Amino acid sequence: MPRVMICGNLVWAHKECEQMFHGLADVVVMDSPSRAHFLENLKPGGKYAGIVGTYRHNVSADHIGIFDKEIVDALAAAGLKWIAHNGAGYDQIDVAACKEKGIIVSNTPGAVDDATATTALYLMISALRQYSKAERDARAGLWKSQLESGNAHDLTGRTLAILGLGGIGMRLAELAHAFPMRIVYHNRGKVEDTPEWLYMSHCGKILRALWASR
Repeated sequence: MPRVMICGNLVWAHKECEQMFHGLADVVVMDSPSRAHFLENLKPGGKYAGIVGTYRHNVSADHIGIFDKEIVDALAAAGLKWIAHNGAGYDQIDVAACKEKGIIVSNTPGAVDDATATTALYLMISALRQYSKAERDARAGLWKSQLESGNAHDLTGRTLAILGLGGIGMRLAELAHAFPMRIVYHNRGKVEDTPEWLYMSHCGKILRALWASR
């Protein structure tokens, strides 16, 4: 029976994993404490020998490092055909080496769009309304004594500049527009089918400079 490897954490889908692969493949969990141990166990007779697919989470890098050419070559030699990466970005995987070895790499774009956008929105509101300072003062027993109303601001009518209108940027734009705010974005290319209230800015150098000086 084919073998698949869980390389990293499964947070919620333990039972689903068992059900999905029941009768189709044997599931082996990567528990190597080091890269050397991992590479050794990819060889014939090792714990991970003969795996055809692997689920990968970034936390696995804490023990075995990133999926660089050395690991990709070893995985290919073990028979691996597919890396299912849990994450939108796959900078921890040498995709060129995977392509050379005929290994398919998939990722999960959009999985964290809402979570990241809502976090950014919270931080923006907190900074303008001084919620963080107010909370610290309240915990210190300085209820309202250290805050000045003139230093707190509303989001309504302000301009939000988004550098890079990917899934996260677009979701943040949708959320912020509800206040409403004026939304501008800079991207490597114009994003088609954007709402009429979303404007493309050509001030990329200015936005990048603001980001670099944060």
